[in-house]
Amino acid sequence: MLRWSLMLAAYEYELLYRPGARLANADGLSRLPMPSADKEIPPPGDILLLETDVETPVDARTIERLTRHDRILARVLHWALCGWPVAKQPEEFRSFIQRKSEISVHRNCLLWGSRVIIPEKARSRVLRLLHEAHPGIVRMKALARSYVWWPRLEDDTEHMVKECSACQEAQCAPNRAPVNPWERTEKPWSRLHLDFAGPFQGQVLLIVVDSYSKWLDVSPVRTTSAKAVIDKLASLFATHGLPDVIVTDNGTAFTAAEFKEFAKANTIRHATVAPYHPSSNGQAERVVQTVKQSLRKIIHGSWTLRLARFLLNQHLTPHTATGISPAEVLMSRRPTSLLDNLHPDSVWTRRCRQDEVERNTINAEGTRRFAVGDPVYMRNYKDGQKWIPAFITGITGPRSYTLSTSEGEPERRHIDQVRSRTLSTHDDAPNKEVDDTETQNGGAQRNKDNRPAETPTSSTPAKPFIPTSVSGERPKRQRTKPRYLNDYV
Repeated sequence: MLRWSLMLAAYEYELLYRPGARLANADGLSRLPMPSADKEIPPPGDILLLETDVETPVDARTIERLTRHDRILARVLHWALCGWPVAKQPEEFRSFIQRKSEISVHRNCLLWGSRVIIPEKARSRVLRLLHEAHPGIVRMKALARSYVWWPRLEDDTEHMVKECSACQEAQCAPNRAPVNPWERTEKPWSRLHLDFAGPFQGQVLLIVVDSYSKWLDVSPVRTTSAKAVIDKLASLFATHGLPDVIVTDNGTAFTAAEFKEFAKANTIRHATVAPYHPSSNGQAERVVQTVKQSLRKIIHGSWTLRLARFLLNQHLTPHTATGISPAEVLMSRRPTSLLDNLHPDSVWTRRCRQDEVERNTINAEGTRRFAVGDPVYMRNYKDGQKWIPAFITGITGPRSYTLSTSEGEPERRHIDQVRSRTLSTHDDAPNKEVDDTETQNGGAQRNKDNRPAETPTSSTPAKPFIPTSVSGERPKRQRTKPRYLNDYV
């Protein structure tokens, strides 16, 4: 009704009431008036039954009938009943003649032992019956040997299984081919194997393995896009250089046009393995398992700290393939770890080198030195002039001094923030305390080598340091007894 009302809404019409007796057609919208009043019912349509060739099961009567009409088995049946011929027979009878002592007749059916000899016309139906449950070749042969026989039964059984499309589509994968090793690289960082791991513990990891040194790099990435991979690889290449070959699977990040352009721009050959065959990229796939297993075992610390511990251990551990740690192969050195502190020689050597560096730094030629009471210019970091006059009031280290001005409290400055100043005849000392100190300790502050003595302060370092004032005479070498002699009595 709604559809009709919508259709009639486009027209202007008037509804008139008419009694039902005056209506010519009671329902003109659904009934078409017929020109004739023929009430004869038409005959029903003919239905044709399609006959199908239903294959009846093979039984003993069918075997008996087909045996009598079989060209070969009919003669074999006659020989089994009347006697076997002595003369040589055609080749097609050889299989039966070889078994003539075991062939018998039971109810006009030939038997070899307890197995029924099937005529040629019934063999295909028997094979389908044997293969009804789709067994394999071995099981189907075993089932056939329990019931039937005919020449070349074994070959027909194998052919039946191999031709079955259902069996072949559900067949297991063939035996794995022997591993084909990758070409041996001649230098570190020449061929890199890449793969993604995860999501693992909420992280997606980009795995990079150097095939020569077995150096491993694991980088968390937000997405598995080509841009994320390019960013990580660019950071790696900035440290270790460009490789010759990159091996990946066929993931979307590695087959994208952006990644191909990146490899082409850096003259890197990009090699991909066979799809859905991860073992072809075994270098990276095996490392994925190692990374996951190791990170599951390291439970203390943040994610970044756990990953750093694992990578340091991997870089220091000698690899089974090379016998050397990846760090030594790639960087020609072994990074220092906490394990190095266990060896006494390494600790002593490091301390001696540090002491030597400190002595060379302190006694380096051309180094400016100041003594207590020397007039200088001090760098001013407050409002006013950039350099202001001051006097040295204390020595707080090899390169730092305490200075005082005429207007402020003592301040500490590095030697790079202090300049020499020449006093004129009109300049006075900043205060009397400095003059008194200089007067009272004049003989003690400078010795015959024109070196000022140490001024004890609260911030003076433990190591002995004797600065020398700026003069025309070259400073003499400070000789001290080596520290390791203190360990001996």
